[in-house]
Amino acid sequence: AQSAAVRLAALLRQASSGASRRPCELFFAGEAAASPSGVTAVKGSPPAMATAISTAMLANTGFDKRALLHGRNAKPLPEEVDVVVIGAGLLGLMAAARLKKNGHKVAVLEQRSIVGGIWSMYANSTSQVNSSEGGYNIKDLLPEGSPRKAADNRDHSTAAEILKDIAALGDSLADVIYTRVSVAKVLGTNGDYTTVVSDLNGRGGEGVAAVVRSTGVVLAINDRVGLPRPLRVPGMNRFSGVMADGTSDALSGVSWQG
Repeated sequence: AQSAAVRLAALLRQASSGASRRPCELFFAGEAAASPSGVTAVKGSPPAMATAISTAMLANTGFDKRALLHGRNAKPLPEEVDVVVIGAGLLGLMAAARLKKNGHKVAVLEQRSIVGGIWSMYANSTSQVNSSEGGYNIKDLLPEGSPRKAADNRDHSTAAEILKDIAALGDSLADVIYTRVSVAKVLGTNGDYTTVVSDLNGRGGEGVAAVVRSTGVVLAINDRVGLPRPLRVPGMNRFSGVMADGTSDALSGVSWQG
């Protein structure tokens, strides 16, 4: 069994090396004295082995969202920039990074205290990107020297991997991100815009009215998603089990073992 496992491991690694993904995780189930090199041995009863494999596969899928927290920008909110980016979600950060790289003066306005948008609000620990890594990758926008630039993301990246990349991108843009700034309206047209905001960083958290003039505005917001809708299923009042949605780890304490 061990020799077969060694040959299978070699074949799987060879197949995995040609794809844009992290190396596959290999497990050897049995009572052998030692597992093949690079393969994790799991022993015991079937439920015990299933638990060991599940624990290993879920390792590193957690993410502390406090890493997305951005304190008050030491610089005052600018009165004029080239481009105002509204929203510090994935799209807003990407737009700001590209604009800044091309020499534009940018201000990113985010009403919350953290960056990451939908990913930071609703993703749970087991959420994954519904596309291959190559189609959902911001590594090229991360600064040289960032540990996340060289870190591999698996195919269909996990929420933790995406959030770690978002945190790194947000850190690289910290000097142009202004959190706790709520946008009331955008006025103007044809390269002459005035963004009216309420800066919640004043004393006592009270909003202070301000305006930012710019030649361009990027609306990186996603009002289409909105707040999670209440779960409504016909007959749910007669169901005696657990019924809940999995938004933002709401079901992390539920055991799914039969």
